[in-house]
Amino acid sequence: MAWTNSLYAIPGIETDEDLSGSQFRFVRVTGANQVGVIAADTQAPIGVLQNAPDGSTSSIGANIMAIGVTKLVVGAGDLTAGQEVTIDANGLGINAGANTRVYGICLESADAGEIATVFVNCGSRRIPA
Repeated sequence: MAWTNSLYAIPGIETDEDLSGSQFRFVRVTGANQVGVIAADTQAPIGVLQNAPDGSTSSIGANIMAIGVTKLVVGAGDLTAGQEVTIDANGLGINAGANTRVYGICLESADAGEIATVFVNCGSRRIPA
């Protein structure tokens, strides 16, 4: 069963996008104090979206976990406890291969499309050899 434990959530962040379908995905900075969806695996995430805000009509608060234990939707393949985690082009968590940035470590395994438990640290973007 996936679980969370916040060490550092970012206060004062909003979105002017519909992120109602992006809960437990990585998000990126799109403007001053604004976040939005990841649109490419080369974009740097600021954290994992904890709520499901619909800011399409007016800016609304977005709860972002930057460092801590979070639920994370798994992309292609699966994540196994102990694996290093990176992002795909949709902000989903995938296995970090060689020469990819690492944003976390999987704590509880999950298959593609399911929710894994992951320790994320978006302030540290280590690239494994």
